[in-house]
Amino acid sequence: SERKAKLKYWQQVLSLLFSDAIKKRKKKSVYHPYSNTSINLAMIRNYLKVAFRNIYRYRYFSIVNVVGLAIGMSISLLLIGMYSYISSYDDFHTNKENIYRIISTRTEGIEENDYASAPTALADKLKEEYVGIEEIVRINKSLNSEVVLDKINIHVQGYYVDPTFLTVFNFQLAHGNASTVLSKPNSMVIIEKTAQKIFNSTDVIGKTIELTDGAIFEITGVLTNPPINSHFEFEALVSFSTLASSETTSKSITE
Repeated sequence: SERKAKLKYWQQVLSLLFSDAIKKRKKKSVYHPYSNTSINLAMIRNYLKVAFRNIYRYRYFSIVNVVGLAIGMSISLLLIGMYSYISSYDDFHTNKENIYRIISTRTEGIEENDYASAPTALADKLKEEYVGIEEIVRINKSLNSEVVLDKINIHVQGYYVDPTFLTVFNFQLAHGNASTVLSKPNSMVIIEKTAQKIFNSTDVIGKTIELTDGAIFEITGVLTNPPINSHFEFEALVSFSTLASSETTSKSITE
């Protein structure tokens, strides 16, 4: 009957799946000319020929696709580069997770404004009354002058900082001792780029420079050029005690 014939047919199909014929067929297929897994240059040339023909045939459509793809990839790479640059800002400081900035909040009526600054006297107060603070660094960004030279003055900008600046932040010294370079008044640390501009050399420990306001500083250290993805942008660092010394001198002159 038809029903038995179909049943027998499917029984034979299932048995064929596990028969020796399948194994022999697989074994023979290995030696088939089209089963070779090596690179076939003729096939690649054919693919390229067909691709170029299609591109030429639909050239306007292809140009739009290629230009769109190029613009999309360029923007994507730019965004990836920007994200990578921003996310790595100040990432070279080994103690970055434990460094905090003190800010001041000023309330005027119903408005509150935050400022990235704090009174200088707050440093001693925090050190005396709060536990868990290992180091405090005072940073004053008022260093902005010109170095007096024979032919032309060179502009220099930077910060007045405590000696602990180079302990908290990982700016590398090329010349000098990190624990002593900013310990005395009128001590200055400059970066290699500034040393080359002023002295045409980086071996400048012990030399002095004069600013246009009459201040004279001794070079006690030379820093390697800071990374560009750093919050601090400076050419020179001057010991914070220089400010107190200059204020004392100003008072004595006034009196």
